[in-house]
Amino acid sequence: MAVPATDAHSAVPALSPAFDPDWADAGHIDTVLVAASNWLESLSVPGLTVHRRDLPGRTPLLLVDVPATDGATNDGTVLAYGHLDKQPEMVGWDDDLGPWTPVRKGDRLYGRGGADDGYSVYALGTALVALDRAGGQHGRIVGVIECSEESGSPDLPAHLDALGDELGSPELVVCLDSGCGDYERLWVTTSLRGLVSVDLRVDVLTEGVHSGAAGGIVPSSFRIARTLLDRIEASGDGRLLIDELFPDIPEERRGQATQSAETLGRPPAFPWAGGTHPATDDVAEQLLNRTWGPALEVIGADGLPPLADAGNVARPTTTLGLSIRIPPGPGVRTIAKVPLRRGEVDVEFDQELLAELLDQLPFNMAIADLYKSRFRKAPGVLYTAGVQHAKNVAAAFREFGINAKAVSGETPKRELAETLAAFERGEVDVLCNAQLLAEGWNSPRATICMHLAPTASKRIYQQRVGRVTRRAPGKEAGLVIDFVHPRGRIPPQYTPFSSLKPWGWLLSSPDAFASGCPSSSESTFCDHAPGTPNVGVFGTVRCRAPSPAASVG
Repeated sequence: MAVPATDAHSAVPALSPAFDPDWADAGHIDTVLVAASNWLESLSVPGLTVHRRDLPGRTPLLLVDVPATDGATNDGTVLAYGHLDKQPEMVGWDDDLGPWTPVRKGDRLYGRGGADDGYSVYALGTALVALDRAGGQHGRIVGVIECSEESGSPDLPAHLDALGDELGSPELVVCLDSGCGDYERLWVTTSLRGLVSVDLRVDVLTEGVHSGAAGGIVPSSFRIARTLLDRIEASGDGRLLIDELFPDIPEERRGQATQSAETLGRPPAFPWAGGTHPATDDVAEQLLNRTWGPALEVIGADGLPPLADAGNVARPTTTLGLSIRIPPGPGVRTIAKVPLRRGEVDVEFDQELLAELLDQLPFNMAIADLYKSRFRKAPGVLYTAGVQHAKNVAAAFREFGINAKAVSGETPKRELAETLAAFERGEVDVLCNAQLLAEGWNSPRATICMHLAPTASKRIYQQRVGRVTRRAPGKEAGLVIDFVHPRGRIPPQYTPFSSLKPWGWLLSSPDAFASGCPSSSESTFCDHAPGTPNVGVFGTVRCRAPSPAASVG
C-alpha cells in the first residue's frame, strides 16, 4: 500500500531550506507534501482529515487528525511527528543506485528520503489503517509533518504557535524519525543529542599566490584551522576538550546501556573501510558514546579545490563546516549543586560559580532566539549571574536584532543613568542586569521579567518580580519567565498554570499566556525552598497602581 508512494517520494529532490534556499520556487517540497496529503486522504480511515498549513516565508506543514473512537475511555491525544524534507544526496552510491532513482532490492528501498524521514507519513498512514482494521477503541490521534527538520526545524515553532489549541494536550508523542536495535523487539528512543553547526573560516590572503614564493612566509590557512580545532578536540583520539560538554551520566542510563548491549550482542553496524576500528570495543560504551558523549565532525570544506584542479598555490582561505553533537548538558540540572553563601540578610547562590555554569554561548543564543520569537521587542529586564554574563547575554540579544544593554554595579553612574533613560524612551529594549535592578528601580515600561539565574532568596525573587508590576498605558500585566528542568512539575499551589508547559519556549504567545492567568491583584511568586533553584512556575503578575517616574534608589 505505502511502498509505491514511498518510491515516488524518493524520486523528488525535496531538499531542506538550509540546502536549497530557493526551495519555494523549486517546488519540490510542495510536490512531496501534495503527494503525501493525497495519499493520506485516499485511506479508508474513519474521520481522518488532512490539513495543509502555510505561513508567509516558511515551509508548509501537514496536520493529520483522526478523532477518538466512540466509547474511548481515554480522551487524551497521541501526537505523531515526522518530516518530509531531505538532506543533499551525498556521495558513495553504488553504480546501479542513485539518490533520486528509487531502486528496490529484496525488501530494501534505495533512494534519498526512503528513510530519515520521508517514510514518516506513509508509516503513519499504514499504522492508522492497521489500527482501524484491528478494531477496538482509541483516543484522538494527531500527526504533525513538517518540512524544515533537516535545517534544524526553524519553521516548526511558528507553526505550533499558529496551531494553538488545535493540538490539544498530547499525553504521548510518537516520533516517526528514529532507529532501533533490531526488529525483534519494540525499542523506545528517550532522547537524542542536540547539534551545534559552525563554519570555521580562516583568511590569510585576498587571493591565491604561488606556493614557491609564499611558502615559509604566508601561514597556511589550513594549518591555522587545524590548530584552532586542536583547542577543542584531541587529534589523537577525538575526545573533545571542553569539560562543560560532558554531563554526569545517570547510573540508570549506564545500566540501561549495559542491558541493551547484552540484548543486542553486537556493536552498531557501520561500513568500515580497511582496517578502521571503533574508538572502543565495549558495546555498552559505544551506546553511551552515541547518546551521552559529545562529538565533533568536519562535515564540509570550502577553499580546498579538487585534486584534479589543485595547483601549487597558497590558498587564501579555508572554511570548515563543523558539526558538534551536544549531549544533555550541565544546564539547570546541576544548578542545585552550586553552593550557597550567607549574606547579611539571607542566603544566595555563589554567583561566580553560578555564572560559570550558566554563561554558555549556546544557552545565551537560545534565550535570545526565544525572546525574539515569543516577545519580539517587548521591554524587559533579565536577571543574570554576574557582570560578564550580563554582557554576553546582551551581545547575544543584539545578534538577534534586539537592542539590549548590560547594567551592573560596575556600570559608571553617568552611563547607567543614560542607559536607564534610553530604556524609558524606548531606545533600549532589554536590560541585562547583574545584581543591580532588584529593588528601588521602578519602570512602568518594564513588562518581561526573565530569570536567567536562579536565586535562593525569596526576598530577592519577590523584588525582581516587582519590577514588572508598575502600571502603564496599554499594559495590564507583567510576564515572569523562569526556567526549570523539563521533568519539573508545577507545584499544587499553582494549579491555575497547570496547563502550561514547564519550559518557556513552549509558551504559545504572550497573549495566550496572559489569558490563562487568574484575575488577581496579587503577584504570583514562586515559593521555593532555600538552597534550591527556582521551581520554574511561569506566572503572570497583575500590575499595581501607577508609580512616579522611574528612578534608581
